[in-house]
Amino acid sequence: MDGVKLEEVEEYKYLGKVLIPKNETSAEINQRVNAAWRRFGQYSLFLKERNIPASLKRKITDTVILPTLMYGAETWVLTKDQSRKLETSKENGKKYPKHQPEKTRSGMKPSEKDPK
Repeated sequence: MDGVKLEEVEEYKYLGKVLIPKNETSAEINQRVNAAWRRFGQYSLFLKERNIPASLKRKITDTVILPTLMYGAETWVLTKDQSRKLETSKENGKKYPKHQPEKTRSGMKPSEKDPK
């Protein structure tokens, strides 16, 4: 470019996506999985809190963590192992939040109420 020699690199990160010469997706998938787990770590205290409704925890998972994992996925060509790795990461992320029964107005879980 205008007499300036550009450095040749093995991989380059552009707009959050790892670009490599042979369009190998494993580096990108590893980066996305790590980014999703970092994002999960940022919300882990919230997601593990028992007093927060599971519906709100699910909303955080679906709107923050899973998009972090899947960013750019529509351009990936996956092997079976890569697909399995992504699916495993998605499923592990969905284990949090585990369903917590909602408390009633009395402050008791439905299973704690006295039968009448």
